[in-house]
Amino acid sequence: MKLIHYTILRIALALFVIVSFWACIFFVYVIDEIDGAMDESLRIFKETIIRSKLTDENDTFSDNGIMNLYQLREIPREEAIEYKEQYLDTLIFFESALQYEPIRMLKSAFKGKDDSFYEVQVMTSTVEKDDMIATFLKQISFLYVVLLLSIVITIYYIFNKSLAPLYKLLDWLNVYTLGRKNEALPKTTPIEEFTILNRAVIQMSNRNEEVFEQQKEFLENASHELQTPLAIVMNKLEYLAQSPDCTEEQMKEMFEMHETLQRSVKLNKTLLLLCRIENGQFHNTVAINVNSIIKQIAKNLEEIYEHKNIKVDIEEDACIIWQMDETLAQILVTNLIKNAMVHNKPEGLLKITINEHQIIFANSGDNVSLNEEKLFKRFSFAGKRKRESTGLGLSIIKSICGAYQVEIKYQYADHLHKFILSF
Repeated sequence: MKLIHYTILRIALALFVIVSFWACIFFVYVIDEIDGAMDESLRIFKETIIRSKLTDENDTFSDNGIMNLYQLREIPREEAIEYKEQYLDTLIFFESALQYEPIRMLKSAFKGKDDSFYEVQVMTSTVEKDDMIATFLKQISFLYVVLLLSIVITIYYIFNKSLAPLYKLLDWLNVYTLGRKNEALPKTTPIEEFTILNRAVIQMSNRNEEVFEQQKEFLENASHELQTPLAIVMNKLEYLAQSPDCTEEQMKEMFEMHETLQRSVKLNKTLLLLCRIENGQFHNTVAINVNSIIKQIAKNLEEIYEHKNIKVDIEEDACIIWQMDETLAQILVTNLIKNAMVHNKPEGLLKITINEHQIIFANSGDNVSLNEEKLFKRFSFAGKRKRESTGLGLSIIKSICGAYQVEIKYQYADHLHKFILSF
């Protein structure tokens, strides 16, 4: 979730709680005012009736419709003395409407001219009040929803404008590639904090570029300085081996020395390749048909390891196109297939399954699962070490997969060692 959405969501929730709270208080206040106005109306109506009674002894039941009703009833002196005025809500049956209607009633007592006491009941219908409350509730709900949305939209607009420099910085970081020519980071922003952040990012990227160039130069120098002496020593050994004075014992020793030097050359090249991969020095990204590369390399290596008579089975359920450096794609596939053949058994099986989201390299071999903790570490051997192995093949595979967001994992199932590429 983006920062602006995360912030707006929490602001909206807080505003919803606050606005709802005050809307409820306002609603209760308005209802209380309506009830107060209605009670005041009943009180005035009661006083009018009492004045009329004190001047006119007519105590008949009067009905002026469902809006104004009153009733007079003579009561004993004792009841009148203890009588307490009260307001209450109740239902009454109106013959004119042939139904019960809600009313607000005021009950009170007073003393007449002849020292007799009376109870007066003043009533008014609350139908209009309920309709008014329903209408008011709809209007206030609409008002507060519009108010809440207006506040949230305004805050979103202001936040979006304020965070624009941050999003520009994030976009720049997403396309930034170490060792390549990158566009300049926009520096113009009126916000001091973002100006400081941009300056710090530029300084950090410049330092990284300097370190990267130093590492790159070191790798190039190391490659030249190490490979050249090794090649010279190997050439001299080959020259000495051709000498007629060389004995069989000397030939044997020189052969072992030559083999050790070859392994050193191979190890040096592999380490340099691994460093270049991890430093991101392969930038030539093109569309790669993985199926074609797998079939071509499998065919070539099958000829090299023909003496092991390994059966190669390729199942294609999808055509995989990757955007990556072609050299790294060939190195990745070569190492996986070569690893499966080197550690396979004679008359063994190499099964390659290609589907939409996975490529599985499964080979027969020792009937024991490999140590996954050591499998992808440099110079670690999860199984039996082969003489021609440098201990870096799977590390290179892991580094290439990591550079292109491809997940690689190992499984041992159905007596097959499986390396699974998921993407």
